[in-house]
Amino acid sequence: MSTQAKETIDLDFLQKTARKLAEHCGHDEYHQLQLTWTEDVWKIASKYLPDQVDRCMDLGAFTGINSIALSTFSKEVIAVDHQSYLPDWIPSNVHFCGANVDSADWENQLIPGPYNVCFMIEILEHLRWSPIPLLKWLNKHVHLLIITTPDDDEWPALEVHPWSQYTHYRYMPTAFPGCVGNPNPMFHVKQYKQHEFIELLSECNFRVLEMNRVGNGRHQMLAVCVPR
Repeated sequence: MSTQAKETIDLDFLQKTARKLAEHCGHDEYHQLQLTWTEDVWKIASKYLPDQVDRCMDLGAFTGINSIALSTFSKEVIAVDHQSYLPDWIPSNVHFCGANVDSADWENQLIPGPYNVCFMIEILEHLRWSPIPLLKWLNKHVHLLIITTPDDDEWPALEVHPWSQYTHYRYMPTAFPGCVGNPNPMFHVKQYKQHEFIELLSECNFRVLEMNRVGNGRHQMLAVCVPR
């Protein structure tokens, strides 16, 4: 990554963006919590990010801190979520794509690639249905995947709900037409142990370039991946 890019996406930039998002979008407590892993994610991701790219995806964008950071070196950023929480001052090269990241019809609802980079940060654990179709779609359309999820062995236990998943990912049901995703999208449905996370990425034909830990206490797993 070039010196210019590193100067553009530094900790001060992320902190200022988080404060501005909290002022304009609310969720101040969440934005402060988000920074505890976002800063670490960008320190690691910066080693792999090109100086200039054509298109990136921010999957599960919420209020857009990663979309905004990606927009500083990408010609276009596709911010994906079930509805837009993006501020009205979002950079002009960030474009929203409305899709249910849990149960969407990927081939019809997501904008096809190629994408130079995709950020999928703290999304996997919120998915009610099998993540395999989504990850296989990403494998076909994304050159570099930056993905994180909490380590189940080091994270508080799931709250008990009818839609909570305590099984191995291979036994999670696949989404079907008209199905409903996670009814409480801010809460976890399924948590992954370290070996299961790596196994999932491998099964979806990703090669893991780096595994690392992010966030307070380093309880969240980060994988930098490319398609095989």
